[in-house]
Amino acid sequence: EGAIIAFSGVNGPFDIIPGTGYTNISNVSSYTASTISTVTQNSAVIMFGASFYYSNSVSGWTTTNPGNLAELYDVFFENGTSVYGIGRGAAFALKSATGTTGNGSATLTASAPNGAILIALRPGPILGVTGTIDHGTSCIGIPASQITYTITNTGSAASGVTVTSDNPQFVVSNLSSTTMAAND
Repeated sequence: EGAIIAFSGVNGPFDIIPGTGYTNISNVSSYTASTISTVTQNSAVIMFGASFYYSNSVSGWTTTNPGNLAELYDVFFENGTSVYGIGRGAAFALKSATGTTGNGSATLTASAPNGAILIALRPGPILGVTGTIDHGTSCIGIPASQITYTITNTGSAASGVTVTSDNPQFVVSNLSSTTMAAND
């Protein structure tokens, strides 16, 4: 058994430099992951844990900030002897502000050698278009008014921004930049 998780809207592999491996490798009834620091607003904080016991379930996933984590999966693998196997799980939450998460923790149903790690995924750009529409005039020989739109970015930095239209009457001009800073 196993699990696969996928996130969309992610910019780059990680928002932080992940630790060198699982932490708290010990025989206890909880996962504990060392704190990480995010550098981008609205990062997805994900905690992974694994235990060396065939029927361990996990509950109460949490960090100091963003707080409670929503469980993504909690699966175990029995090796056929009903004694040893590997249990694993993951949980996540969005962290609205940058900064430290505090240690991550979760409760196991039984003591077992285990380890856990926290990572964070950086959100991709979120571009929005605003403006007013003036449909111009319906009188022959009188030109339509100019329409101005503003493109804003409420996510992480974006580059290579291209503005296109399938309407031949919509012409893009005076594009001042193809790069947008985060939250610009």
